[in-house]
Amino acid sequence: MLENFIETLCNTEGLVDIRSLGIPSQSSLYQGSITNGAYKAVSNVETDDFCFHTEKENFPWWAIEFPVSFNIQHIIINNRKRIPFNQIAADISVSCIDENGNNIVLYSGNMIFGALPEQVPLIVSLYNGNKYKKIIITLHSNNYLHLGNIHLLAFKELAFKELDSNFNSRLRFISNRTDGFGERLKALMNIIVLSNYTGGDFLFSWDSWLGSNKFHSTSDAYNIFDNSFLENHLVDKVRMDSFNLIPIKEVSRLEPTVMETYDGILVQQNYLPYQVSDKTYKFSKVDYIKAFKDIKFNSSMELARDYANKVTLEGKNIAIHLRSGDIVYGWFRFNNLYHDKVIPVYILDKIIQKFCNDGYKVILFGQEEELCKAISKKYDKKVEFSGELSNESFNKTQEAFFDILLMSRCDEIIAGSSGFAVLSSWISNTKLSNYKNILSNDEIVEAYYKSLSEKGILKLDCISPLLKSFSIFHFYNLFNHDIEISNKIELMNRLLVLDPENTYYSIILASLYYSIGNIEKGDKILINELISEKKFNIDWMARKIYSNNVNMLTSFIDTFKMAESKGSLVASIILLYYQYYYVKDLNFDRYNKILSVSKVKLGRNLLQEKLRLFKLDSRNGT
Repeated sequence: MLENFIETLCNTEGLVDIRSLGIPSQSSLYQGSITNGAYKAVSNVETDDFCFHTEKENFPWWAIEFPVSFNIQHIIINNRKRIPFNQIAADISVSCIDENGNNIVLYSGNMIFGALPEQVPLIVSLYNGNKYKKIIITLHSNNYLHLGNIHLLAFKELAFKELDSNFNSRLRFISNRTDGFGERLKALMNIIVLSNYTGGDFLFSWDSWLGSNKFHSTSDAYNIFDNSFLENHLVDKVRMDSFNLIPIKEVSRLEPTVMETYDGILVQQNYLPYQVSDKTYKFSKVDYIKAFKDIKFNSSMELARDYANKVTLEGKNIAIHLRSGDIVYGWFRFNNLYHDKVIPVYILDKIIQKFCNDGYKVILFGQEEELCKAISKKYDKKVEFSGELSNESFNKTQEAFFDILLMSRCDEIIAGSSGFAVLSSWISNTKLSNYKNILSNDEIVEAYYKSLSEKGILKLDCISPLLKSFSIFHFYNLFNHDIEISNKIELMNRLLVLDPENTYYSIILASLYYSIGNIEKGDKILINELISEKKFNIDWMARKIYSNNVNMLTSFIDTFKMAESKGSLVASIILLYYQYYYVKDLNFDRYNKILSVSKVKLGRNLLQEKLRLFKLDSRNGT
């Protein structure tokens, strides 16, 4: 197995893969192949068989041309993985055009080669000090040319120096988001707005790791944007990691002199007036509308745009965005940080009724398809679900783009602080309102209790236990200071029935019992969590650091200290985790003393074992 072959070779010889810096092309495109196959050969897309595929023809070829000449050390060509079709590529040549325009053959042979990571690919090693502007791979027969990923490795320092020497002194704005589709597009719009204002350049990365996450619609950049747009602005992870960037908040003046020290200015997804320190620039929503038009999407995304524009909207229309996804079903639910991104389900009826009474038609947007269909049916023609207005053949990214554009056509968007809804408001200057500005606190409380009644929305069969638990916990967070502690305990017990894997709920419940002096019940809950085999357990919670250096255990520490003072060794274990992983200042003598004087059995062995392991880790420097 050669799983880390490319990475090891780059680290050993100080090389970098420059394949994403070039413009690939091929002699023809096989009719049954994937559009833009030439680009797939130099993308990060892993394939089960081949990346590109030409038609059957005489001397088919694939090529890549760079903006400048590079000193390439290795050309690594992965074959098609399917036998016997991989044998077709045996009779190929690899040639180049050097910096002086000379056409030079680098390799010519008749040898069957394989594909990483299972087999050895074709490796053309040069070591001659020459610089190459274009690489061409040609099949010397009348047949198809189909190959896997192609890597072009050059000395890292020299490659970046060569590329940087061709950049001018204009400001360069950088986006490097790795989160959801909406947040990435918001950051991309920001850097376009800034480049339009200053006459600068913009570059962005598009790590596709979220594409495999069922909660997100982010796909590979080549499945979203036009190739010419990517050629000019997309940067791969290796190149991006090499940049010396300065956050835009730290730039007092947006002047080209910034580029004398830095490779670019890092811009985030938030609205620019909240990021830009240079107050000589005044941004408006008109700038964002233009920026969105400047993004060049590919044909599949344009198809989604066409569908969204053709939807008939009559009269006044309200968009309601029901964000759920990872906040409801993923590990984001193990905290109280992201509830404002979501409209709680229990207020849905109240909001719909309010707008329908004012003569609006409501369009629901969200991932809860069964719920949205049920609500749409309940309100007949007054409410529609966006999913039933879309094209059934759309993939997840097209569906998301359709929703973004259709939402932007409505008169107003009701949402939490979801980046998806914010993006929709940006691209057409549509009014965006938070549900808290629509309903009073009394109306929200009334809606919550009505949702739990026999015919309430939280009693619908299409409401999953996790969506129900999230909705109830949302109410708990919103009105935490107004709920009696006995009712809090009742609520948390109910939530743990709905979401028994939620360690965060258990910690809240234990702290509630501790706060009323019931140490025994609090200990019982936490000891079960400490010995459980949950993936997202207390150990994970102690290690997990959110943005702004937030740890979920912090708000409970005083309660745990109080429980410890009353003899709870279980509370001591939680404090031990917290101080070791988060505070990183652990006083072992303190815990040894607690053990020596305590007569409590529950948690003793576990506390002793954790102390021993943490001491061992500290000695080993881990």
